[in-house]
Amino acid sequence: MSLPAPEPSTTVVITGASSGIGTELARQLAERGYNLVLVARRRERLEELAGMLRARHGIAVDLDDAPVGDPDARACLIGSLHEGERKVVGLCNNAGFGTYGRFQRLDFKREQEEVRVNVDAVHHLTGALLPRMLERGAGAILNVASVAGFQPIP
Repeated sequence: MSLPAPEPSTTVVITGASSGIGTELARQLAERGYNLVLVARRRERLEELAGMLRARHGIAVDLDDAPVGDPDARACLIGSLHEGERKVVGLCNNAGFGTYGRFQRLDFKREQEEVRVNVDAVHHLTGALLPRMLERGAGAILNVASVAGFQPIP
């Protein structure tokens, strides 16, 4: 399957959209005419980006600043996506972060949050949005990851 051509009734969801790769994905997809749902914790950055994209490209941009690492917040996001007027034709799982060090010395709560964001959120969002893409026979999911995930470490 691939990302279908943009239409007024379709949208692409981007997590981690407030900076870096997420912001660039938003710019590139907006330039191609896709409506967007931008997800990130930093509301001010999302609002600034959304305003610029709306003005330059005339697209619809919705915002969600709930943390994707929170299962209840994710469930609300998914509910709003399923109930919304536009069909989700794309998902960019871009939110994520990494830690480094000896596991026993790292903050365990932070490590758990890392798993919730980098694993649980990707799994949950993909599982929730993929079935409708498959039903329509069109859609795309991009999982952004670091090459560090493929490096051997002790």
